[in-house]
Amino acid sequence: MRMEDLSIILAACLHDIGKFYRRAYRMGSHATLSGEFVEDCVPEFQGRDLVRENVVRHHERVVDEATKIVKEADSLSAAERREEEGEFEQRYKGEMRRMRHIFAACNDECKNQAFFYRIGPLDLRDYKILEGDTREGASINEYRDLWDKFLEDVKRLKELYSDGISDDSSLRHYIETLLELLRKYTFFIPSAPSIETEVRNSLYAHHKTSAALASAMLLNKRNNSDGRFTIILGDVAGIQRYVYGSRMYKGALKMLRARSIYISILTEAVARHIVNRLGLLPLNIIFCSGGHFMILAHYVEEDELKRILKEVEECLLREQRGSIGLKLSYAYMSQEDFMNRERFRSRLEEAGRGLMESGLRLFRRIMYEDFEGVFGPIPVDGEVCYSCGGTEGVKTEEVDGREISLCERCQRMRELSKELKHAGYMLVISWSGKVIKPEDLSIDRPGEGVYTGPLNFTTSGLSVSYHLCKDLDSALRLVHMFLQHGFRPMDVIIYKINDTDLSNELEKLRGLDEKYNGVAHRVSLGFKFISKHTPLSGEGEIRDFDDMAKASGGSKMIGYLKLDIDGLGQRLKEYCETISDYLTFSEALSFTMEGCIEYMLTLSFSGDDLNRLYLIYSGGDDLFLVGSWDAVVEAAEKIHGGLREVLRMDYGGPTISAAILIEDPKTPVKICSEIVSEKLRRVKEAGKNGINVMEGRISWRGFRDSLETAKRLSRYIDSGIVSRGLIFQLSRLISDYERDPERAWTTYRYRLKYLIARSLERVARRELEGRLLMEDVYRELCERFIYLTNISYLSELYTRREG
Repeated sequence: MRMEDLSIILAACLHDIGKFYRRAYRMGSHATLSGEFVEDCVPEFQGRDLVRENVVRHHERVVDEATKIVKEADSLSAAERREEEGEFEQRYKGEMRRMRHIFAACNDECKNQAFFYRIGPLDLRDYKILEGDTREGASINEYRDLWDKFLEDVKRLKELYSDGISDDSSLRHYIETLLELLRKYTFFIPSAPSIETEVRNSLYAHHKTSAALASAMLLNKRNNSDGRFTIILGDVAGIQRYVYGSRMYKGALKMLRARSIYISILTEAVARHIVNRLGLLPLNIIFCSGGHFMILAHYVEEDELKRILKEVEECLLREQRGSIGLKLSYAYMSQEDFMNRERFRSRLEEAGRGLMESGLRLFRRIMYEDFEGVFGPIPVDGEVCYSCGGTEGVKTEEVDGREISLCERCQRMRELSKELKHAGYMLVISWSGKVIKPEDLSIDRPGEGVYTGPLNFTTSGLSVSYHLCKDLDSALRLVHMFLQHGFRPMDVIIYKINDTDLSNELEKLRGLDEKYNGVAHRVSLGFKFISKHTPLSGEGEIRDFDDMAKASGGSKMIGYLKLDIDGLGQRLKEYCETISDYLTFSEALSFTMEGCIEYMLTLSFSGDDLNRLYLIYSGGDDLFLVGSWDAVVEAAEKIHGGLREVLRMDYGGPTISAAILIEDPKTPVKICSEIVSEKLRRVKEAGKNGINVMEGRISWRGFRDSLETAKRLSRYIDSGIVSRGLIFQLSRLISDYERDPERAWTTYRYRLKYLIARSLERVARRELEGRLLMEDVYRELCERFIYLTNISYLSELYTRREG
């Protein structure tokens, strides 16, 4: 894009920043204050005056063509026509209101107490900001504290460009970094609390979608199109089959996690490739998480969209031989569709239906043109990969006393999880045009802090490559090396993994600029949330199933946890009435599932216990966790407790359904995944908001009570106070009850008391302590009688002694 176009997009990114400034320090028009911010904080470049003029005048009735684009993008993003401005801005309520909690009490008709987010940054160390509280009003001091921190980082960014922004490439990267700072500091700030009846739009979401809309308008103008927009929805198909369906072998737990990471990155790579092909910016990707993405584009002809889909399918066919596909759908939207909330929602639903239909036509265009290329036969000259069936670069190695053949991709995939654990940054490069020698981008030098592995998607035809880097220096060194070898990147962003604090990076980047010949102006900085915890053995290798089973307390088994947020798709439809709503909802969910889940676990478990857990996947609305069975059971309770507060389940927020499977470590992962998925499905059918441990759904409170009682019984058994035979007697008792629940409760109560008395025979019951213990155990088991199946099952596992 030209400098003038990028200047207009930058103005769209900053047109309402004066609202933030005003709430912290100044009185006056927010447009004027936005202009002051541009003047003081944006580096010198030839389009800065245009940016300042656009933000200052974007609410005036008569404006020039450039300001008109910002003005219209602003209105479309918020889905409202703001004809009354200035003194009329306060026509509803004061602007010091806080943003409404996204999940709790989503509408005014709900009788639950309303919750609001605190004014603060997006930061894992303060993830409890997601819980919110009941105070609706914000204080000036809250805003001042956040504004001052934001201003410090913005000034660091300006100092990085102290020589000015010289070309369009530098401006592209400046905008991308600025948006990441806005994401951190303005996500929990409401966009228009004085105008909105219900404060629900994030200022960051409003700025980003305004910029995306402005970008699309500029391309419409350049192409002389009719002014409509294209909403593109993408969904990667075959994820479950790909991650869990390949043949597993001893030591292959690392492959399971790597495939999950790979899918998440591949989804983003596809979205970035489509944006590159359409001539858009990365900011036009409205969201990308959980195998799904949404792109806001200019008007794109249907034939062009079909060509891009075919191109992506060809890449995926080369990349994974058809085990992964892409469902793609789109909807054309007019300005009126954005302004009318019902029409906007209707268009999105239309695109969603198209996405489902697209899943029935995967690889159809390629099959028509090259049937044998898709279905074979495929010539095989040598060994075939045991894990995926591939034939390229197959090598044989000995694993647990047997020979296993693995292809080059699976060998590199196996190391991905381990390298991610040690990586502090992820380098993402979008390449312009066709890369002549894509294999040269696959740099694997762990000793130098760089690892690409299977993440160089240019070898399959996508225009994006990903590289894991130990530190900022190694990332810049890699970019500098590519430039020296004649490669021409279009967009380069260095993501800090699981840390939103970019202050040190901005200063380091400035210090390293001279060392790498001006590379600092050719890269952007940002942050990305990825579940990267990897349990390691004493030798530094990723723990396998046998090792994790041996680390279990009691029975030497592996636990599988699958968890899903209930009804999130319906909530998304109900909540999202504007494009900004969509981004706000998706960003909050992504922060919760991709960042907070792992962070909750690190706070809840000691280092040794955390090393018995492996978070295979967490994103979208679900997660999959494996590990030592007792650690997995404990983690289920901890995760539910954390999400209960974050999602405000007790105040109208979405509930959670989960299932646990405890199995022998030798059982194939594919089978275990299918069983635990089936158990989760039964929980959903039985009413959701519960967990399946043994046979059916129980409430989360019942699960906590079962776990507490099982641990207590186990302690009594281990200390010799209670006979272990009590567990089996309790199991028989609850079985009798389930066969004949109509029988008088008194019968079961007396049987229970008798069983406890028999099991405590070795304790001198004449002693006060013995009598109190018997009454205490009896009372607890009576209160939790309906959970005896789970209590006896967990107690048996806790007290089993193996090897």
